[in-house]
Amino acid sequence: KPGETVRFVWVEGVHNVVSTKGPAKVNSGKPTANDRLKITLKKGNYRLICQPHESVGMILNIRVK
Repeated sequence: KPGETVRFVWVEGVHNVVSTKGPAKVNSGKPTANDRLKITLKKGNYRLICQPHESVGMILNIRVK
């Protein structure tokens, strides 16, 4: 639902979160261990990727009605 929150917490590895589609721009930058990212959702469709790992399927699609 609009207004709900999605949280990402980095534990290890070389990952990021970047939107390629959606009602709000998302870009985590280059997070390190224990960094956190909070996204408050708006109505629409989001496509979030991990740039280093998109080619192996690290993609998240979220539909907010």
